[in-house]
Amino acid sequence: MSAARLLLHRRSSSCLQSQSRLFSASSPLLAGLVSAYVVSPAPPLAGFSLPASLPSSSSRLSLSPATAAAGASRRTLSGRPHAAQRRWTAEASAPETAAATAHAAEEGGQSEERREEWRRRRRGPEGLGGRRLFSSCVSADFEDRRRPERLCSASSEGDGESNARSSAAGDGASGAQRPFRWSLLPVGAVLGVALGASPTAEDRAPPSRWLPRLGFASPALARCCGIVGYLGDKEAEPVLMEGLELLQNRGYDSCGITSISAAGELVTTKFASKGSTCDSIDILRREGKLRHAGNCVGIAHTRWATHGGKTDENAHPHHDWKDRISLVHNGTIDNYALLKKALIERGCTFRSETDTEVIANLIGWYLDQVAEDLGDASTEAPESSAASASERFAPAAGALALLDPSLGAEATLALSSASRTPSGESRPRRTLSFEEAVKRAVGELQGTWGLCIVHRDYPDRLILARNGSPLLVGSAGGQVFVASEPAALARHTNQYLMLKDGEIAVVTAQGVGQLEATRPVHRIAQEEKIEVSPEPFPHWTVKEVFEQPQALARAMNYGGRIAPYQNRVKLGGLDQNRQALLAIKNLLICGCGTSLYAGMYGELLMQWLKCFDQVRAVDASEIDLYHFPKADAGVLLLSQSGETLDTVRACQLADVQGLKKFSVVNQVGSLLARMTNCGVYLNAGREVAVASTKAFSSQVAVLSLIAAWFAQNQCVQTFPDRCTALMDAIHRLPVYAGMTLNCRAVCRELAAGLKDAKTLFVLGRGFGYPVALEGALKIKEVAYLHAEGFPAGALKHGPFALIDEAERTPVILLIFADQHAASLLNAAQQVKARGARLICITDEPDIVRDVADAVLVVPSNGPLTALLACIPLQLLAYELAVAKGLNPDKPRGLAKTVTVM
Repeated sequence: MSAARLLLHRRSSSCLQSQSRLFSASSPLLAGLVSAYVVSPAPPLAGFSLPASLPSSSSRLSLSPATAAAGASRRTLSGRPHAAQRRWTAEASAPETAAATAHAAEEGGQSEERREEWRRRRRGPEGLGGRRLFSSCVSADFEDRRRPERLCSASSEGDGESNARSSAAGDGASGAQRPFRWSLLPVGAVLGVALGASPTAEDRAPPSRWLPRLGFASPALARCCGIVGYLGDKEAEPVLMEGLELLQNRGYDSCGITSISAAGELVTTKFASKGSTCDSIDILRREGKLRHAGNCVGIAHTRWATHGGKTDENAHPHHDWKDRISLVHNGTIDNYALLKKALIERGCTFRSETDTEVIANLIGWYLDQVAEDLGDASTEAPESSAASASERFAPAAGALALLDPSLGAEATLALSSASRTPSGESRPRRTLSFEEAVKRAVGELQGTWGLCIVHRDYPDRLILARNGSPLLVGSAGGQVFVASEPAALARHTNQYLMLKDGEIAVVTAQGVGQLEATRPVHRIAQEEKIEVSPEPFPHWTVKEVFEQPQALARAMNYGGRIAPYQNRVKLGGLDQNRQALLAIKNLLICGCGTSLYAGMYGELLMQWLKCFDQVRAVDASEIDLYHFPKADAGVLLLSQSGETLDTVRACQLADVQGLKKFSVVNQVGSLLARMTNCGVYLNAGREVAVASTKAFSSQVAVLSLIAAWFAQNQCVQTFPDRCTALMDAIHRLPVYAGMTLNCRAVCRELAAGLKDAKTLFVLGRGFGYPVALEGALKIKEVAYLHAEGFPAGALKHGPFALIDEAERTPVILLIFADQHAASLLNAAQQVKARGARLICITDEPDIVRDVADAVLVVPSNGPLTALLACIPLQLLAYELAVAKGLNPDKPRGLAKTVTVM
């Protein structure tokens, strides 16, 4: 076997080697079976196999050029080379890889096209920031690994009988069968027992040395609540508390602060909310102020429970078991259970149930490791047999035995001679630095993270790491501020830098190193600095409901998005990509929750104007590859925050399909805004209340503009009169929204009579149906009242059974003067006949006066009349919450931005 094939074979077999170690101690015979299978020689590579254990070369960035140079000659504790070393190895082995490919082509009759396909699959799909993302792996990497026969069958087309036989009896993605050597079974069993019983290797090996690597990456974008950090010459506690208060709209059930005292000790205060309230910030403000007085560096966090319950112990920040470091974390770690088990076996203790404490202890474990013990290790496989490998790495006095997965055999790494004096005495050995320990630990993680870390011995710095969870850094007057969203920075600085996925940064009072010279500076919009209190309103929810006329005006850019005298829509982001967007014939609209219902309204508008051959709105959390149209397809992504995990995942799936994408988001510079080709900003302003109100109406307004833009840019408009009617309705929308707000007093009276109801139904049809769904959602979110939205025609298919005459089940009916009025009036009479309490929202009160128990009137505004009906539904939900003594701004169990699965 040539050197190139040996190298590729041993790399691809390292994954099986690592898996065999997992059960070697408990099942020597099973370990022997796997070992005998792995060490059996493989025939030449067939097809275009992808070596399963080759890592991505761009998954992490080094701390500095010096650190990168040092990392190029070292391995992570899982045995994987650092990014710089992986790049060097890939370049060095390229000729050998080409030779192996050519040899396989000679034996199997491969064509040039198949060799190119092999190279493409070897590189693998790339996701955001060079990391493999869940979306890419779903269609390519994940499918290839779970269904290897697809690769084999694809590679055998036109290859003749030889490759057909290989495809039929192939092994995995390689399409090549490794013969099982029964003679090696006893040897493998003995080796399995020896490996499992080796205390030296187990104690010295890194926590993830024995852990299997998943064949696909986990969701690479996630965030849980808020991070705040401060470093400067002023007291940290007021800055951190202010940041937590600004970030509490994300939703939280616990919070905490860590600062470093003048004596060099970590001071941590953290609390969980009691019961169903969100009072942990109030508790922290009362209990933590004196403890952190005078401390000038600190980190803080609002947590939304994902791993572990809502307890003080599970709240962030978390320490390592020796109380040297403290960190806060946004995101989820997929392999935390395996890492935790390995750390416990190495003597680490845990105080919580969270995945975050695993990161803290992993960094702490690395801080105790001797730098030389983790030093140089070749990634090149020897050209001779395993016996020569053992001779090359012969054990020496004071040597450390490690398993090198890239070699597929046990190798002994001799310590540097500098660790001993000429007389043979041991010299003090350097342990890993704070920065290097963080870098090594991050290299072991699988999942998503935004980390802000402090060390009690380094009070002059913060270390940040990001993968899929936003981290922002701003500075002003010798002070450095860290946050997970711009709102927490707005009162201290008007500009910030944003870390990219895979980056690790050391932050000091002097700045953030090379980031300042290479990274674009983002500026915070002026309006983000204003909103600090809901006054004169008692709650943010009602304040934001009453801000809808202004938000709708901003959605139209105060008329700037409509050309004067022409009544044509001007959307700069779409105009710049006009040719590509107009080629879309089949549009898929993706959103979650409120954004989904806004998308459903937009779907109806686009169908009404005949903008596309096919358009439909789907829940982004349920989308998969088969949902996308096959030809002339495009994707419109809706998200208020621009960070919703399920919507981001849908965007990644669209990337896999190579579809045209554009987005409608509210947060400027958010993730979706950066991932899509173009889009339209809502300009609705920041929402603080968890339940979205003004964002829904702004989304529908912007979708109306987009529908009109597509209709007006068609070669021949199908319904020009409808487009004109829509444009007129858009012009009137802000004024009519202000008129609708006058119904608050009626909503308050209705809420007093509905607060004891057990269930409620909202019925609509046509444009009223998505508004009915959104209204029911608001009542559920804010008032904790079971509410369901239904099409009016669906009552006889089940919901009629839930109407209780004795309880006088309340039913809200959206009925307007349109083509659906007759059928809706029939539905009103049917529910009334069954004893329901009927509340009608309408623009023509005369048509329901005889059947309705209460009427809420909205102005008539053509195709956007139904949108105005969302305002009385929002006010009714708010007044119900107030009548029941609930806090409408912070519903239990809900977060503003859903960024975890």
